[in-house]
Amino acid sequence: MRYIMLIVLLIIGGGILAATDFGATMDNILDYSSDPDIALSEKNKLILWLELTFSDNLSLFVQGSQTFTYPQQPYFTLDADILELKGEFAFLENNPFLFGFSLGRFYASEFSGHVFSHNLDGLRLSFRNSFMNAFLVGGFTGFLFKYNTLIEMSLADRNYESEILPLAPPRLVGILDVHFPELLLMQSLMLSIVTQFDFHNQESLNEEGDTIIDLNKGGKVDTYYFGIGLEGPILPSLYYNAFFYFQTGRTLSYTGTRYEYTPIYAFLTGGQISWYNLNFLKSKLELQFIYASGDEDYAIYLEGNTDSISSQFLPIIKETIGLVFEQRLINLFLFKLNYSIKPFANSQSIVWQNLQTELMAIGYFRSSLSEISDSRGFNYNSDQLYLGSEVSLWINFRPLSDLGLSLAGVLFFPNNYTDESVFYPEQRSIEFLGRFILSVRF
Repeated sequence: MRYIMLIVLLIIGGGILAATDFGATMDNILDYSSDPDIALSEKNKLILWLELTFSDNLSLFVQGSQTFTYPQQPYFTLDADILELKGEFAFLENNPFLFGFSLGRFYASEFSGHVFSHNLDGLRLSFRNSFMNAFLVGGFTGFLFKYNTLIEMSLADRNYESEILPLAPPRLVGILDVHFPELLLMQSLMLSIVTQFDFHNQESLNEEGDTIIDLNKGGKVDTYYFGIGLEGPILPSLYYNAFFYFQTGRTLSYTGTRYEYTPIYAFLTGGQISWYNLNFLKSKLELQFIYASGDEDYAIYLEGNTDSISSQFLPIIKETIGLVFEQRLINLFLFKLNYSIKPFANSQSIVWQNLQTELMAIGYFRSSLSEISDSRGFNYNSDQLYLGSEVSLWINFRPLSDLGLSLAGVLFFPNNYTDESVFYPEQRSIEFLGRFILSVRF
């Protein structure tokens, strides 16, 4: 209670002494699905934000949100998204650098965004000069609300229920990210180390040595990620980025007769090539590839290792790819092709210049012959890697700077052609999703 009162007093007092900026965003997402269990669904999110600037070096940013979803439960949720006291200070004259900090609840991500990109409570320290940008983050996820979190690394995370409030799984996360911009020949180098430690109460988990399988508990998962990335231009209108992450750590495995902790040796890699042609309707063509290593001996996709080593990559967040086939970056590799143009880019009307059409295609494959995250209609006996393809067409329009509209049609074609396919034909067929998005900023 004292902590809350201190924050309130700081905001009130700061509002008197500081420059104030505030605003709001309202997003509405309306979906129509061919899945009869979902059919029509809606999500409305109102975001309110306030920034108090105390000086050129110090400010406080606060953001809260209210979300309404239907038919998903809970229908209404409230959340304190960000409460960040941040500052940046210049040092030295001959070799100047900027030192910064963020304290409170803020958003953090390693350079790829695939391992960890999420809010947390903690401290961030940053360092910038003409040669490199670096930051160090330490934070805790256990005070976030569960219904808005993307943290899910274990069965214990999935089944976690706090005694007081619906809080997120308790994990301590650390990130060290170093970026060397245009290090050589306009090529930039990124280095990253990410760690996370499991803070679940051991009394609620399976113990090492237990002989009875219990999928309601799970065990502790501690992981470490070491990443490297490159990005830059190949030609004046052709750009690329590439990354590689090696993962190690431990996970609880049921190795035939008993539970025991086994090491993780896995990896995530990927890259993207982007081509821009501003002279032809401001068109853009992108080809992306992502590969997350799998493990053939996994009985289930989450915490299902049954051998002495786990080689299945496991990110901290449950990021999903696609709209209809919402597949996690676990036991997955994919190819994504994206082409967009602004058909009225040469129009005399500034409003119509902001209309964009985008065509996207994703081909999904599993990395090993084991389960995937979206396993409805899954054929466990199939020896095929190809999962299916998703094709979508987007129309994005921003007639005003504070008003955005998007309309999308998405089709997923599963690999269900024969009885040996990854999906049974009678359980999973072609799926459709129509989406309308309205975004308003105040």
